[in-house]
Amino acid sequence: MFLLRSNPFNPPDMYHRMPQEPRQLFWVRAKGLIGPDDMRLHCCVAAYISDYSFLGTAILPYLQLQMKFMASLDHSMWFHAPFRADEWMLYECESHWAGNCRGLVHGRLWRRDGVLAVSCAQEGVFRVRQNPPTSKL
Repeated sequence: MFLLRSNPFNPPDMYHRMPQEPRQLFWVRAKGLIGPDDMRLHCCVAAYISDYSFLGTAILPYLQLQMKFMASLDHSMWFHAPFRADEWMLYECESHWAGNCRGLVHGRLWRRDGVLAVSCAQEGVFRVRQNPPTSKL
């Protein structure tokens, strides 16, 4: 099993629940060594990496709300250049739209030499916890 190693470039401050820009950068790679000839496995690991904190990017401007749950509606990937998932890549996540309990996020996996290896997009659904009505007794 290949686990993910991640090193956030600009980690969001989730504890203060203040709205933040919907953009995140991570240095990511598979923890284990993958053979250079197993491109299918590299693509599978890239798919796993691409889902890492993806929808969380869309909710960064809404951290003051209490999320009940979030789920992916769809996830697409485009492979542009050969890459190694067991070598460090920069994962750039941005959300340009969120509303009506949905969010759209785009991501790019960049090789260390600056070549765009993978592009991805994901739409997700969010539900926020509604504050219970206050009693006037």
